[in-house]
Order: sequence, then structure tokens, then C-alpha cells
Amino acid sequence: MRALRRPPPLWRGPPTARPPLLQHRTYAKRTTKSTLHLSDLPQGALPPLMPLPPATASSAGPPKYPPVILQALTTMSALPPATALLTRVGGFYELYFAHAVEYAPLLGLKVGVRRTNAGPVPMAGFPLAKLEAHLRVLVEELNRNVAVAEEFGVPGQTAQWERRIARVVTPGTLLEESAAAGDGERFLMALEDAGAEVALAWCDLATGETWCAVRERSEVRDEVVRVGPREVVVGVHDGELAAMLDGDEQAAWVVARFAHDGAAEAGDGWRGRGITDVERRAGATLLEYVRARLPEVTLHLQPPTRRSREDTMKIDAATMRGLEITHTMRTRAHRGSLVHAVNRTVTRGGRRLLALRLSAPSTDVATIEARLDLVEVFVNDEALRGDVTAMLKRSCDSQRILQKFSLGKGDADDLIALARTIDATEELRKRLAKVKGKPKALTALVKQLKAPLELAKMVGATIDEEGLQRKQRQESDGGEGGEEAAHEALEDLMPARQKRRMVKEVDKDRGEAWVIKKEASKTLLALHGRLEKMHTERDELEAELRQQLGSDQLSLKWSPGLGHHALVKGKMKTKVLDLVPDARSVSSSKSTHSLHIPSWTYLGTTTDAVAVAIRQEEALVFNGVRAAVFDALPPLRTNAHALEALDVAVSSALLAQEQSLTRPRLTAEPKLHILHGRHPTVAPALAMQGLHFTPNTTILGPPAPAHVITGPNMAGKSTYLRQVALITLLAQTGLFVPATHATVGITDAVFSRIGAADNIHAAQSTFMCEMLETAHILRHATPHSLVVVDEVGRGTSPRDGAAMAWAVLHALVERRGVGRVLFATHFPEIERLATHGLGEKVRFWCTSLKEVEGGAWGFEHALQEGVNRQSHAMRVARMAGVPAEVVAEAERAWGEIAGDEGGKR
Repeated sequence: MRALRRPPPLWRGPPTARPPLLQHRTYAKRTTKSTLHLSDLPQGALPPLMPLPPATASSAGPPKYPPVILQALTTMSALPPATALLTRVGGFYELYFAHAVEYAPLLGLKVGVRRTNAGPVPMAGFPLAKLEAHLRVLVEELNRNVAVAEEFGVPGQTAQWERRIARVVTPGTLLEESAAAGDGERFLMALEDAGAEVALAWCDLATGETWCAVRERSEVRDEVVRVGPREVVVGVHDGELAAMLDGDEQAAWVVARFAHDGAAEAGDGWRGRGITDVERRAGATLLEYVRARLPEVTLHLQPPTRRSREDTMKIDAATMRGLEITHTMRTRAHRGSLVHAVNRTVTRGGRRLLALRLSAPSTDVATIEARLDLVEVFVNDEALRGDVTAMLKRSCDSQRILQKFSLGKGDADDLIALARTIDATEELRKRLAKVKGKPKALTALVKQLKAPLELAKMVGATIDEEGLQRKQRQESDGGEGGEEAAHEALEDLMPARQKRRMVKEVDKDRGEAWVIKKEASKTLLALHGRLEKMHTERDELEAELRQQLGSDQLSLKWSPGLGHHALVKGKMKTKVLDLVPDARSVSSSKSTHSLHIPSWTYLGTTTDAVAVAIRQEEALVFNGVRAAVFDALPPLRTNAHALEALDVAVSSALLAQEQSLTRPRLTAEPKLHILHGRHPTVAPALAMQGLHFTPNTTILGPPAPAHVITGPNMAGKSTYLRQVALITLLAQTGLFVPATHATVGITDAVFSRIGAADNIHAAQSTFMCEMLETAHILRHATPHSLVVVDEVGRGTSPRDGAAMAWAVLHALVERRGVGRVLFATHFPEIERLATHGLGEKVRFWCTSLKEVEGGAWGFEHALQEGVNRQSHAMRVARMAGVPAEVVAEAERAWGEIAGDEGGKR
């Protein structure tokens, strides 16, 4: 074995001549240098080590994670599945362990590693400003709930924090502003099972509005579809209700199973006004669920509005989808829906009210006529319409702002928006009061407008808008690069708290923006006077030091790491140390030096204390204005409702002028007379393309309550059926309709069976889905209903389908006595059966195909009386691009099957 070589000595010369050993130490971006001689180092054998103390119970255990990570790990183990945990750490929200590995890549975040005594910990994080965006991704796109652990100060302790779950964000409790501004409202609903009936209570947490209703068990799902909640809460033992709502792939909601003891009370707002005990229990469940998900939020909801069966038109789930009222049937997009097509509102509150009315049209003639009267005022007075629209554009979404204040989230921006809305409300009141011969509905609306002008004046005298804008610019500039800073902090293995708190090493100057005017209180005025005096003293001190130094290369600064210090450039450090008593160097770089100067330290610390006092006084003044907002809640909310109604009326008048709409006439008789009616979404879309929509006339009701429509594929039968149903719906919403004349009998329900789709999730074929919808209509349609049915029986064999189609038509007219039925079919055999079985109660109309010279052809969308026995499927197939040889084979097979009768295809 080769002998190991001894390493060479550090120094071969005499000990006294050994060179010094240089030691470099680095502290927070500054380097110091000290000198040590080798002779000063201890030489010889090392002394024996001291024996280790005996192991104790505390030291024998395994190493532990840092408190923040250990608490997060414990919390994660207690969370239900599919729930992510975000932990607030200073200026960041952080994910740890499996949550970091799973969710960080989906959020576009880097996964770092934090080294701890217990081992490496995967982690990821993002700045506070990114919370809204990441919550939307987690909740809406990834279908996850999110538990948010916030930091709370420890009473009696300075700079001590404790963390606890402040909220669990679910689809129904996502309160972020970006979510509220998205497509549709964010309703949270709770169900209470009462046997044959089920109570529903739902709310919009962003506005505080609440509703309730009682429905038969078979109607529950229809009502849920109509409301369109994001989340439905049922009891843990209500398996039947959960299964009823869970078994639909097209559902836009999630079902939350919630264990509640039933001991919670809904509050005094849920008493009276016809609200039943079961509705109160549903309201209590709703409130209990919200408190469980938002434990650190004080919730303020408005008293509920009860929605009875008798007051609104019934629209079932199939009809909501088939008529595309709020979303398109194929893509579930808002664009292309009825709400999108008729919306001309200029406020978010107006849009919400319009969508609410269109999904629940009224059946009360007085209510509908009052709405139509309002619209007619603005149709007839274009100048008034322009003035009111301009004033509405200056208003804000008061409902959401008031709810933000009730949740403790309102800020100075919201106060300014509220004050502007109050001023706009007063101008609206004065302008509308001048209208001569106004109807009762407008007079009542003007009386509701009571603007609390003193509150607006208080806000104007308190909030400094220029200071607020300056502060927002500073925050925006300071937020740039936040994502990069987060990644750098995560990649740095040193667990520096300052880095995680995103405190930048920048100088503090006197440019701090103040949101509250200094004249808002005597204390603020005095404090700002002291602050300005100290700024002057700082300028004088800096000038004096520069004069002593004989150079302007000195500046008085502040930074988080060094506090108040003087920054000098070049070789001025020695001169400063000689000229300024008690000055000492604290940091150096290649070109600058930082020194502590007692006079500047004292002045800067005193200035900071005054700034802190100003911020505290600003908070007191701001809370005083917030208290005034709470005192004015009743008139502010009344004004908000009135502004929403005005917006809907004015925007409907604008739509009526744009599209030549007419005011419908209402009657209690079960009839429907529409002259030259147009589809409210298809006709405008064609007009934008420069195309013409073919209007059609409908005379429906006794003595012929049923119309059977036949005709080729693509000739507009389904469009016509939807058109008639939507005109009825618009009329009872209180809007003008696309026709030259319309007399609409009050309809208690609209039923539609349009389109074909299966439900594989529920093991239901296309024909089964068709029959389920048909059975629902046959059980619930009344003589005052409108039923539009498209191609019943097409999901089975032609003979079976024709027989079923006839039986359904016969049942609607004879057994149910429905007063208005539109029945589209491809089975011409129904003519013979209906002529003998229904006689004059049924009339026949058809669309057709027209040919021109040269073999060209097109569809004739105008209805003609009679029956069209040809579907022309082969021509439509050619139009769709089916290969010619396939179409030719189909024609040959058709001739063989039909005995080559020579009919057109």
C-alpha cells in the first residue's frame, strides 16, 4: 500500500515572518475585511472534547419544521379532498408540500425548495396582488376549493403574528371583484327538504340580495336551472336532492354536502311577508354555510324577496336551454343568448335586473304595464333618454359597493364612486321631476330617489382624489416585477422574512401619498404641519452637511436594512467621519458609503413617528365616513334599485328605437296574435351581415289552439317556434317586442321540446331524453300555457315516431286543454289523424322550398297554410358537403324503399 503524503505546511519560513491571514465577511451586500496573523492561531493537538449531556425527551425527538410550515402541514391534513391551502406570509401567499407540487405548475408558478431541519420542503408563492387571478383559476377552472390562511396580529404583542383560516373559497363564496365582474351573477343556494315540497334560499354575496321560494319536488331542478347558482348546498343526508342535481353534465353548479345541526336562526329579516317556516330553515342553512366558509367576515344580507309560483311565468330547465335565454344551448356562451341580444344597459346593476326579469317574467298585468309605461316614456322622448343615459353612466354599482363596506372591504375609491352616484342620483331626480304628464310608474320611481347629499359632501371634504391617484400609481409601480421577486425569494434557500415580505431596498422620500385631506380633521392639519416642518429641517440639515463637506455628493436617505443614513459618493467617507462627530460607517460599496449620523437618525425617526400618527388619524377619519355610509344604507339601497329599473327602461327604449320594436298588448284570454314577428336574436344577427330575416304572422288560440308546422329541413321551423315563445317571454318581462303588432295573453308557463341530445352520464338515450321532456310537459301544461314542440318521435322508427307524435298532440289539446300549441313535425301522417281526431282545433302551416331557373333553389321561410310532405333531406345533405356518391346512393335507396314514387327529396 502506498504511504499517504503529508500535506505541505502552510508556511515554510520562520514563524515570526508568517504573512497575515485575510478574512472576508459578507453582510447584506456589504463586505468587511480584517487581518489575523497565523501566529495568533492556536497550535498543537486539539484538546479533548467535552462529553455530551445525556439525551432528554425534548432533544431525542426528530427535527421539526419551522412553525409556519408545520402549521400548514397540520392544516392540510385536516382539509377535505380537493381543497388547496394558501398561507399568507408577509407579502406573499405560499403553497407547501403536495399542494405546491400539484397546483404551482397549473398556476404558472415555479416550485422551489425550502431547506429545513426536518428536510427539504417543496414550496411556491405569489404576491398578494395575484390572489384574485389565482383564486379564479383554482375555483372556476380547476374545480377546487381554496382555504386561505391569513395573518392576524397577536393582542399585546408587537410584530407577532398568528395564522388561521380566514375563509374557504368555493364557487358560491368567491367574492373577488374580478369574479363579480364576470359573466353572470354568482348565486349561492341552499335547499331544505320538506317532503313533498322543497324550500330554496339563495343570495348574491357580492350585493347582499337574497331570495327564497317553495317548490314541489318535481319542480326543484327547473327552479335551480332558472336561477343559475354557482353552488347548491344540501344536507349530508339529502342524498335524493343531491342525486337530482348532480346527474346533469350540463349543470353550471356544484353540489356541496353540508352538515348542519339546524339550530341556526335565519334572523328577523326572514319573518313575515308570507315567508314559511321551511323557507326560514333554508335561509338558516344558507347563512350557516356562509359563516362556516367565511368565519372572519361579518355578513350583512338584505331581507329576502319571496318568489311565488303565481307571480312569475314558469320556465323549466329544458325551456331555459332550448330558448337560449341566458346561454346558448350548444356552447353555453353568453354571447348569442336572449339576454345578450337585448341588453343595452349601461350599469352592472341594470344588467343584473334585466337578466333576472328575463329568467322570471311576470304574470301580473299591473306590474308588466307599469314597466311598459316606463319604457314608452323614453321611447317617445329621445332627449330625455339621452340625458338619463348620460347620468346613469356616471353612477356606480352601489349594491356591490355597499356590500363591500358591510364586509369590511370598502376603500377610498369606493367612497368616491358612491359620492358620484349620489350626485348623479340627485341630478336624475331633478331631471325626471320636470317630465310633464309622466305615468304613475315614473312618478313612483322619482319619489324613491332620495339622495343623501350630506354624505356626498362629507366624502368630498375627506378624500383627496389627487393623493389617491398618486398612491395608486406608487402601488402600481411598486408591484411591477412582483412575480419575479417571488421566484427569486423562493429560489433563495435563506429563509429571510424580509425577502418574503417583499420589502425593497429603496430609499424612502417625502413622496408618500396621503388619501385623506389634511383639512378633514384638526389633528390631521396639525400633524401635516409638523411633517412639513420636519421636511424643511431635513433639507436644512442636508444643506448644512453638504456645506461642511464642500460637495453635493451627500444625501440623507432611508432603507429597510440601514434605517436613516447618509449616502456619500467617492472618497468623501473619511472627510465626513472627520467633520461630523459620532458619525460611523455602516456599509460600503465600490462607489458609495453609508454612514449613520445621530442628528439625521433622530430627525428621521421623529418624522416617521409623525407619519405613523397621520396614518392612524386617517384611519379614524375614514372609519367615521364608513359609519356615515352605514347610517345611509336604507336610502342608498333604495336608490340603487331605482337606478337599476331606470337603466332597464331606458336601455329597452333604445333597443326599441334601434330595431323598430312595438309595445305589446296584454290580455287575460289564452290567445297569441303576432303580426310580422321576428326572432329577437336571429333577426339582428342577420341584419349585421346585411341579410334579411323573413317575418311571420301568428294567430294562435281558440277556436284553433294548435298549429302543426311542416316543411323541409333548414327551412326555419325551429326558429319560428322559438321566435313565438321568445316574443311571449319579452312581452311579460315588460319589454317591447320585434313585431308590428302583438297581443299576448298572460301565460303561466312556457314549455319547449326543441333539439336532440342524449345524457350518457345518466344512461339516457336521445329518445329517452325526448320522452322525459315530453312527459314533463304533459304533466304540467295548463290551459294558460304556451307549448312549442319540435319533432317529437324522431329518435325512433318512423312509424313509432309518427304514432307517438300524434298521441302527444292529441293529449295536449284534448286531455290537457292547452290554449296555445305550436307543433313542428316531419310526419305528414299527422294531418289525417288530426283532421279526424281534433277537427277545427288544429290548423296546418308549412315552410317550403322554391326553385328558380338553372336548377338553383332556396328556402321559403314564410309560413303558408297547408302541409309540406317533402323534407328535401338529400338537397340539404349536398348543401352540407356530403360526398356526391353518398347522396346518389341515398337517392337510389330512397327510391327503392319508397317504391320509386318519384317524389322530390
